[in-house]
Amino acid sequence: MLEGNIRLAHDGLFLVGSIHDQLDLLKEAWPEEPGEDDLYGFGLWFITEAPAGVVWIDSDGKEFWT
Repeated sequence: MLEGNIRLAHDGLFLVGSIHDQLDLLKEAWPEEPGEDDLYGFGLWFITEAPAGVVWIDSDGKEFWT
C-alpha cells in the first residue's frame, strides 16, 4: 500500500483515509476463529465477508480488482 501496488476497495469504490485507518477496518472485522463452514480458514472469510477487497495496481497503473 505504501508503494501504491495495492489499494483496498468495497463495492467498486476505493477506501478513503490513511493506510492505518483502512487496515484498522480489516483488523476490527477479522474473526478470531474461522467459522465451522469455512473450509479454507481465513481465506474464504476474506473473499466473502471482509469489509474491503484488494485491488492490485500494476506499473502502468492498470487496476486488477479481486
